[in-house]
Amino acid sequence: MMNSGKSWTTPEADKATVIWGGKEVAPQTKTTGFLKQTINSDKIDPKLGQVTVTKTGPGIVQGGLFWQYYEDINNAKSTETYISMTREFYKKVKTTNGEELLKITENSPLNVGDRLTVRMILNSDRPMQYVHLKDMRAAGLEPVDVLSGYQYKNNLGYYQATKDASTNFYIYYMPKGKYVFEYDLVCNAAGSFSSGFATLQNYYAPQMNARTKGDKLEIKN
Repeated sequence: MMNSGKSWTTPEADKATVIWGGKEVAPQTKTTGFLKQTINSDKIDPKLGQVTVTKTGPGIVQGGLFWQYYEDINNAKSTETYISMTREFYKKVKTTNGEELLKITENSPLNVGDRLTVRMILNSDRPMQYVHLKDMRAAGLEPVDVLSGYQYKNNLGYYQATKDASTNFYIYYMPKGKYVFEYDLVCNAAGSFSSGFATLQNYYAPQMNARTKGDKLEIKN
């Protein structure tokens, strides 16, 4: 490759034109050709989804393009592709008939010391391998299961790992069907906390992913 064609190291060979949203953008640094643009929300236009790169010199041009935006985590909406997922929160209470789960509502608020059960319901329309389920944890909660390890429940084997701000499930093989994941947390601080969202993604096919909506939890003294 290097012994054919014209010189790729001259200034003329480095020239490339980038048209984004109908306007030409220039690199901030001549050396790397790195382009970065910040657009305010009121300036976002559908035309910004179109990028054209034109190369007229004798050399080649290569690079990558990614679009990043920021949103309040509580306002995140649920998404689904080939798989879907929902997340529910329950308060675990002791009764004369044993432990029962009460769905978190305004009539059944959480208090410091309460035990909380997180339930995630997964649906897949096809068998999948190498799946990662990550559930964010609110700051006012502490995990009950802190030791990582392999588990087998509901005809599904997976490795569960608890981290500082999330609980993770690594699934080698998940047949087509519906699955329920549950784990417990303890309320250890009062306040209003963002619990983020849960994500499900295939490692080798990232387009196969799902996300729950963002939630808030209110813990009283």
